[in-house]
Amino acid sequence: MIQPTRQAVLRFQTTGEDLIQFVDRSGKVVYWIDADGIAHGRGLVNIISGLANSIAGFAQGTVNFGTVTTFQSTITLPAPWVTANSVLVVGFPTVATVDHGPEDATVEGLTGYTANIVPGVSLDVVVSAPQGSTGRYIVNVIGV
Repeated sequence: MIQPTRQAVLRFQTTGEDLIQFVDRSGKVVYWIDADGIAHGRGLVNIISGLANSIAGFAQGTVNFGTVTTFQSTITLPAPWVTANSVLVVGFPTVATVDHGPEDATVEGLTGYTANIVPGVSLDVVVSAPQGSTGRYIVNVIGV
């Protein structure tokens, strides 16, 4: 069975590319989840097992760019599971909000990173929209 590592790479969510890749310490891709949410690798049971064993925590929130076009917005999420050594992956699920359709985060090229980590308490997610954006998007943070 493939043992998960603490390394994860988030790729841009564009058609035909991987949403999340899990790599071993040498950089070889072990398994991945594509932009359609389909898992690939050495057997689905191993992938699901590896994911379950490697996820240390999960946080989700709604980031709001407001009503005037903005290029960056920040949200603070509770994360009692986060540590100073957590490896964090930020992503945008294909979920509609009152302001956007399910693919809008991908189409608009949103990216995000974590900041201001307070171990055992919370973390900030800084979301950037290269073309500018308005409204609300769902953002996920996975600790692996």
